[in-house]
Amino acid sequence: MNNVIHLDFETRSEADISKVGTWNYSMHPSTEILCMAWCYNDEDVQLMVADDISYPGSSDIFDFKDVIFKAHYSMFEYYIWHNILVKRYGWPEIPFKQWRCTAALAASHALPRSLDKASWALQLKERKDMSGKRIMLKMCKPRNPSKYNKNKYFEDPEDYQKLYDYCINDVEVERAIDNALPPLNNVEQEVWFLDQEINMRGIHVDMELVDSALLLAQLYTDKCIAESTSLTDGIKPTQRNKILEWMREEGYNMQDLTADSVREALTMEVRPPPDVRRLLELRQQMSKTSVKKFEKLKSATAEDGRLKDMFVYHGASTGRWSGKVVQLQNLPRGTVKDTETCIEIMKWGDLDSFEFFYPDVMGAISSCIRGALIAAPGKDLLVVDFASIEARVLAWVAGEEGLLNEFKEGEDSYVKMAKAIFNTNEISKSQRFVGKQAVLGCGYGMGAKKFKGTCASLGQEVSEELAKKAVTAFRKKNKKIVGLWRAIEWAATDCVKIASRGLSNVTPKTLCGNIIWSCEGDFLYCTLPSGRRLAYHHPKIERVEKFEQTVDQLTFLGVALGNNYTRQTTWGGTLVENIVQAISRDLLAEAMLRCEASGYTVVGHVHDEIIAEVFGNNSYNSGAELEDFISTVTELPEWADGCPVKAEGWRGKRYRK
Repeated sequence: MNNVIHLDFETRSEADISKVGTWNYSMHPSTEILCMAWCYNDEDVQLMVADDISYPGSSDIFDFKDVIFKAHYSMFEYYIWHNILVKRYGWPEIPFKQWRCTAALAASHALPRSLDKASWALQLKERKDMSGKRIMLKMCKPRNPSKYNKNKYFEDPEDYQKLYDYCINDVEVERAIDNALPPLNNVEQEVWFLDQEINMRGIHVDMELVDSALLLAQLYTDKCIAESTSLTDGIKPTQRNKILEWMREEGYNMQDLTADSVREALTMEVRPPPDVRRLLELRQQMSKTSVKKFEKLKSATAEDGRLKDMFVYHGASTGRWSGKVVQLQNLPRGTVKDTETCIEIMKWGDLDSFEFFYPDVMGAISSCIRGALIAAPGKDLLVVDFASIEARVLAWVAGEEGLLNEFKEGEDSYVKMAKAIFNTNEISKSQRFVGKQAVLGCGYGMGAKKFKGTCASLGQEVSEELAKKAVTAFRKKNKKIVGLWRAIEWAATDCVKIASRGLSNVTPKTLCGNIIWSCEGDFLYCTLPSGRRLAYHHPKIERVEKFEQTVDQLTFLGVALGNNYTRQTTWGGTLVENIVQAISRDLLAEAMLRCEASGYTVVGHVHDEIIAEVFGNNSYNSGAELEDFISTVTELPEWADGCPVKAEGWRGKRYRK
């Protein structure tokens, strides 16, 4: 068994880590280490202050052989070690595979990722020192110099001592979290390593495009402000209260200026007065915050021209990734189809010309955000996207033979569904849309009201009657999927009921197909076909009123909207959604591992899409290489035998949707 060193750094810098990212922060010349706390195994925590850290001989206290280094958000510690201790002070390098992350461990159990909230959720004796955190936040960034104190940073000796105590406490808490949770399994540990490698690699950025986009956005903003102030005698489009008051004086009342309210006002049959309408249009243009992603690209791109630290391992309870810095997971679709031409015109840097071709200036700029991510010089991007992956996995898990055969034989399942909904063999484009939303959305128990809202959010209104027909038709056509909701819910609740009886030396397990439920300690676990487990903390069965009858309801503690850790209710449809999304994620994760093993350099992934960077001028046929990449991505692991996965891809220089 390996020895373990838990450690934590406290640093300060002129760089804002939230804007520049972790890698750039660690590389910034102003970033310096204030202290480092560490402990061997279960021994007392030790502290090293800045003066000792700068002495290379200090590293002799560590035995790096057969040692695993653990930290909370360990890539921060790794970057600080690699870019400061090693490069500045000559400390020895720690091989990357010797690092582990307790934040990733907490997230894999659907616990809050932060140190304080994770320790609180686990009800550990060791808790984060929140008063010390306030001192840390005070000392980690420059202060505003005064006439009597020109120091760049806060230098109070008492604050330093509190910071040292805080650093020691962090190590104690992260060690307690590590001891409270089982480690990642072997495959997941490799997935985590690859995730960190992808974050360190980054993806190349077209800085000429970024600069051009920011220039045009600023010129257009100035133009909008000038027009607004001229129109209203001095009111800017961003001044909410003044705009509302001005509109009332113009005889037009609005309760608020949210994006939805402005959009509704501009699309109503009764049009606002011309001046009011124009002001609302200006506000709508300037509120397109997606343009701000270009600012993030500008500040977060590293010196090597690559954007790093974009992905958060196990960002959702199902294991799916979330994003940070530029948030690739929620980039706008955009209104411009031919982004290559738009980018070319944008690089002219001429607002009048750009506005002539693209009157919706901010919308056009937003459409080109993906295009700012490019292959490095001499290379190409290979991009492959799993097709309808969740619908395919759902059919596979449920054993829904009809739907499985449609996928396997390459039939259009959306058309098939539309035929069942509309009871006709001739299907229009709008009818296929309804069929598509039924296939993609009704598999987790969606009702008519939500179906209607989903269609509306995607730009097509459907009647309440049609929404009910769609839901009914899906459930009639896919009875095994409907049955899966009940079976999964029963299996999970039965498992919790058995555990609640307090039988000693028994690990309750209830099998549902190839899904296994078990209760261990404070967790309800759902073991997936891949062997990975979903976790539900402190599960409990509660009697509730539902559909005019009293029924059992499974509840658990989890992270809800607003990042609050609260008790949540769930049912079979939602549990099936968790399982299907998790299996889809595992297919993506193992595909990335295979791509790496086959020599493809993965530089990103978005939802069900993998982005790799390859040499663009090799002698190998580019079409064949793309086909090989697709084949590698869609190769099924043994545990997914029979799952009808399919993927499509493209090769090019610039990322696109």
